[in-house]
Amino acid sequence: MAFNFKRRFRRAYGGFDGLFNQRGTAAVELAIVMPLLLFITLAVFSLAGAGQKKALVARAALEGGRLAVVKDGPEVSDYVKRIMKTADPLIDTERVDVKITNVSNLPLIKAVIKPIRITVSYHQPVISGFGWGPRITVKQSYIFEKWDNGVIFDIPAR
Repeated sequence: MAFNFKRRFRRAYGGFDGLFNQRGTAAVELAIVMPLLLFITLAVFSLAGAGQKKALVARAALEGGRLAVVKDGPEVSDYVKRIMKTADPLIDTERVDVKITNVSNLPLIKAVIKPIRITVSYHQPVISGFGWGPRITVKQSYIFEKWDNGVIFDIPAR
């Protein structure tokens, strides 16, 4: 009895057609591509959330700066946090930093115009549904001019 290579090959591997069998390739392709698609989806949602928070931080900094021209003290920081919490109830106000600084060091300008810089920053988690992971810092600064009415200009109230 002679060794029949074709018969053994057909029994073992299903013939030459068995070598090019396409069963299971879709599952393997899905296993390779799915993590990449999940990563891209997560990145898009994180960047969209950061863009939304950027608009929110800009609006809160603008409103806080307008209040900082009129009033001084910690109530500006509370006002900015309250604006952000009102606009987005899910925001964590512990991640909001508000800094108000005087810009000018010149004594003449400081006597008449008091420039104020307000900087509002929010530390957005990358995985925004959870509170963990790396953070994206969203920051906005504005400079406002606070005029001292008692020095040069006295604008009467109408």
